[in-house]
Parts: sequence; structure tokens; C-alpha cells
Amino acid sequence: LKHLVALYDGGIRFTDSIFKQFFNLLAEKDLLQNTLVIITADHGEEFAEHGNFLHRFLYTETVHVPLIMNCPGVLPEGKLVTTPVQLLDLLPTVLDILNIPCPPQARGLSLLPSIQGVRRPEVPFYSEEPYCLDRLHQGIRSGRYFLYEKGDEIELFDIQNDPSQQVNL
Repeated sequence: LKHLVALYDGGIRFTDSIFKQFFNLLAEKDLLQNTLVIITADHGEEFAEHGNFLHRFLYTETVHVPLIMNCPGVLPEGKLVTTPVQLLDLLPTVLDILNIPCPPQARGLSLLPSIQGVRRPEVPFYSEEPYCLDRLHQGIRSGRYFLYEKGDEIELFDIQNDPSQQVNL
């Protein structure tokens, strides 16, 4: 496990060095001040928190991903938003930042109000993994609860009191 975590950490370090080169290049070309940069991921990684590795299940370690945005003069520097958001929120957010109307068929909510300090309405979050062990896995996080359907098995967690989802209610 320590070796796998070290390999993963090495990948993060390498990615950080690439981002440093990227930001330096933007700065050298005088583009950094008028460029919206968004860094995110499509999934996290499991390191045996629930007995598994990689990213096959929908527990927090897999669905909690980084979302870092930089847009000088538009987004406040160093602002941390701790309320849960979805990757579906990216399109409405980018369009809102660029002052472009969001098409009605777009799903998700702009994060710009949250970034500006406006409380976001609470919405349930859905996630799925259709190919896990040949069974559909789907989960919904709503308020303090996470309901997880793992094929024929159903789990319910109080993520407020059990954020690592170890006690199936």
C-alpha cells in the first residue's frame, strides 16, 4: 500500500511540475492575466479505504476530486468554497464567468455565486459507474446521507457523522 501511495504521489508531483511549466509559459506570453484556467479530474483513487484499489466504487475517495479555477480580475484569489459541487456545474460556471448565456438544456448550476459568497441551494448529487463488476453502481448524496446501490446490495451512510463511509446504516 505504501508503495502504491508513493507511486501516486510521484504522479502528483510530476503533474505539479507540468502545471508549473504551463503557468510559466502563460506568464511569459503575457496571457495569464486574461486566461481562465480550470484544473479538475474525472475521479479520485481508492487506496483500500473500502478494501479496493483504483477507482471502481463510488465512495468519497473516488468521487471527491479537485476543482481549481484561476481567472485574475474575475475570481478572487485564494477563495475556498467548501460546499459540494458537481462536475456538471462546470459548463454553467464557465459560461457565467465569460458572460455567455447558458443554454436551457445545460445541467448543473453556476458556481460563480458561491465563489462570490452567495449560499448555493442544496441539490442532491448523483454518480454512477455502469461497468463495475458487470453491475450498475449508482449513488446519490443528499444533505447528510449517501445512498449507494452496488448491484444487488444497498448501503446507506450518514456522511455528516461518518465522512469516510465505514458504517452502513
